[in-house]
Amino acid sequence: MPFHEVLRQNSTFDPLDQPYLEAPRVRFAVRQHPSSPLSGDFFDVVDQGNGKVLALIADVSGNGPTAAALGERVRCEVHRRAVSGSSPSVLLGRANGWLERQGLFDRFVCSTALRIDCLRRETVVATAGHFLPLLKVGPGQAVILDGPAGPPLGVLADQTFPATTLRLSLGDTLVLVTDGISDALARPSDPLGERGLTDLVAGGPADLDGLCQAVFDATSASVGVDAMVLALQLA
Repeated sequence: MPFHEVLRQNSTFDPLDQPYLEAPRVRFAVRQHPSSPLSGDFFDVVDQGNGKVLALIADVSGNGPTAAALGERVRCEVHRRAVSGSSPSVLLGRANGWLERQGLFDRFVCSTALRIDCLRRETVVATAGHFLPLLKVGPGQAVILDGPAGPPLGVLADQTFPATTLRLSLGDTLVLVTDGISDALARPSDPLGERGLTDLVAGGPADLDGLCQAVFDATSASVGVDAMVLALQLA
């Protein structure tokens, strides 16, 4: 199934300029703010073959053209690693090493990478400066996955990024966001916005496009703030 048939993106990017996804058992949708290339947030979804699909969402520190320029460089680097078959842990570790070698001491990248194995019906997840994805398992039911989290990319040399493995059922939905989404939900009793995001996803529509739109609308991304939500479903 070509990327442009499953992607619904709130942006001016041409979907035909994006990579293709040929794994018919994974559906996904995404929303992004701002709706222009000048964003430090980016994502990638890659068919690694043998029923494996790798997805990544990332957020370069800062906003505007400088963050966007670095984001494009990092996206190209992680895409190359993803296409070669790297696991989430290996991909983040090598991206961290690449950033270290650039000597960008005033910039870092937060990221979550996961690989869905359609044949085994499981996902392996590794994070760098993000909390783990949310899992929506049915109407009114969502949880943030529990597991280890690594530091942002480009902060510590020779850093490893441990992975969490989770079994999936048909119809399970994984939701990844950048901090432009979660920060908008933060409250004194919920400083990271985790509880608000969990409630929002749990109460959201079952279809991926509607779910992404509901999360995006509820967070009301502000002008000048990068924000992205990516949802994937084992079909």
